[in-house]
Amino acid sequence: MARDTYLIVYKSPLFAAHWSLFIPFKSSSQPDKGVGKIIHAVGSLAEGFTVEFKRHYRPAMDSRSKTFVALGPVAEEYFKDAGDLDAAETVDVSPIDDLERRAMLVPPPGKSLHSASVGGTKTRINVQNCQTWMAQYIDLLVREGVYPDAALVAVKAAPKN
Repeated sequence: MARDTYLIVYKSPLFAAHWSLFIPFKSSSQPDKGVGKIIHAVGSLAEGFTVEFKRHYRPAMDSRSKTFVALGPVAEEYFKDAGDLDAAETVDVSPIDDLERRAMLVPPPGKSLHSASVGGTKTRINVQNCQTWMAQYIDLLVREGVYPDAALVAVKAAPKN
């Protein structure tokens, strides 16, 4: 059996949008009103990022403006629901299933910004953020057969702000 999954794009008028992979629990029929987990890279350009798993996440309880982008179905063998639907949201950095373990294979972006006050030669930086990480993660999942190729097309077309 497979379950539909989504890229949640948290919109921002000034900065790059934040991207999270959302896997609704089996009993959640509507992604925006359901309960599930998100897998994402959190942090900042100045400090770097870490991979995080937010379990029992409720999109409707998050006041940020967001869009759901369908990525396609994923076989249930790759993930597991973490406990009771009524449980409180938790944040973890230790993987508990195959999707989470694969997320740990993609290194999160390090620091991309440097202080203007630091001396030395100024070079053009390659800015990497949560979107960069998510695109690499979905690419890995497509290459390993977890997602269909259409998932990469959806990620490339997803809103960036």
